[in-house]
Amino acid sequence: MHTRLLGAGDDAYDLAADTSELLANPVLGPLIRSALRLVAPELDPAEATPPLARDPLTGLPTLVPLPRLERLYFQCARALAALMRLVTSIYRAGSALPHPIQGGRCLRAICRPPCLHSS
Repeated sequence: MHTRLLGAGDDAYDLAADTSELLANPVLGPLIRSALRLVAPELDPAEATPPLARDPLTGLPTLVPLPRLERLYFQCARALAALMRLVTSIYRAGSALPHPIQGGRCLRAICRPPCLHSS
């Protein structure tokens, strides 16, 4: 069984032409730009034009992209650990700031009782 670690879900698509190739095409490029100007002139054609995918069964270009039927493997443990370190550092930095006290109790939502700032 062949497995591989992929970076993103878009690796499951075979592209016939990416956005830059479509816009550089002497026929399709001006057609796409003029259609976008009519529909939404504020959009950048490089950002609003999707790539042209190939049908996984026939290999022909299609406007409706269909992914290849294969398993995708992602690794996200390191990213989650980095996110937890970031949240922890923000939490610790926030607890060093002055706390609002009312009626002898700390009003900060992040403080756990007993808060050192309460009297």
